Amino acid sequence: MSEIWYTARQPFGPAQGDRWQGYLRWRELSGVEDLVTLDTSLCPEIVEELSRMDWDHNVQEDYVTFWFRNLDYLLHRTEEAPDRQVLAGWREPPAGLDDGAVAATLADPRFRFQGYELLDVHGDISALSNCTGFDDAYRTAELNAVGLLDSLDRARQVQAALKSHYAGHGHEDTHIWAVWNMEAGGPAGATQEATA
Repeated sequence: MSEIWYTARQPFGPAQGDRWQGYLRWRELSGVEDLVTLDTSLCPEIVEELSRMDWDHNVQEDYVTFWFRNLDYLLHRTEEAPDRQVLAGWREPPAGLDDGAVAATLADPRFRFQGYELLDVHGDISALSNCTGFDDAYRTAELNAVGLLDSLDRARQVQAALKSHYAGHGHEDTHIWAVWNMEAGGPAGATQEATA
């Protein structure tokens, strides 16, 4: 079974002022209040180069080496970052789980489930937050307040529609990620290496 992994990103939202307003206009997003995305061009990873010690804690697969299995290590590694968004992600949740079961998979009370991301298979561009012209797959009005889809079933439909309608686009081949956001000031306590 797949694991839940962790990443620390630079946030992108209303605090970015004119840049944020320009982004909302470009993407024609009227209902998005903040952004929780795995897109590395919008929200770059805080860990930019892997140290020798990182390799004892990171995910060692193509395109996800800047994700970490050990949350405590990642929090310590990025504690000096002036602003960080710590996310948990579960790539391709298995069929047969409803949205409540997916959300409950990560039991750490510091994290809140945000929805489903469609990230290209190279792990850097979101088909939801950083691509335009996918109207035959989904409408921007379907995105929730943080720019994600609320339903795993709908995410699977969009994933299939991207492949069937936009072959050759470059970002149509995606993975579905369930995404949680660590809330600032959330309760402290032992973390877990969540595995489904």
